[in-house]
Amino acid sequence: ALVDLARADGYHTSIERAGIDAWVEDIRAGAAEPGVQGGGSLIVVTLDLGISGTLGHERRRGLALVKELLEKQELGAVYLPEVSRLSRDQHFIEPFVLLRLMKDGACKVRTPDGVLSPQIPRDWETLKDEFDDARQELKVLGRRLHRKRRQRAERGEWSGEPVAAGFILPVVE
Repeated sequence: ALVDLARADGYHTSIERAGIDAWVEDIRAGAAEPGVQGGGSLIVVTLDLGISGTLGHERRRGLALVKELLEKQELGAVYLPEVSRLSRDQHFIEPFVLLRLMKDGACKVRTPDGVLSPQIPRDWETLKDEFDDARQELKVLGRRLHRKRRQRAERGEWSGEPVAAGFILPVVE
């Protein structure tokens, strides 16, 4: 859908939505590798599919590529399903680095809901608030996940942690 949105915004590309949809499904099924596809003035980056958004650019190849292109000022816009997908850094450092690079390079953030430009003070505040909301959601999710893991462990169930070699784990459900 983001390919269609970019095309509607005037980006010229040979990339077709059906091809990207099939590629993403193949990646999810393990039949294809995540990567980068380019065509015209558009590139599609799937390097971070299945990787936690809480990781920094050093562990997310796709985010590292975006950061590299921003540093070179070679991106006109970053298309995302939602702003928080750009970075869910719990330390709140990475989002501002990216935001600053976007401002310096006149790169916009495009979601299905609209366009935001970090060069506009109002949009800067909106992006900052979106990043802060994502950080707060991450904290709540972490507390819930920790609580659920603890409860499972107290019941003697698998809590999602690695199981020691030689330990027999009964299969439930």
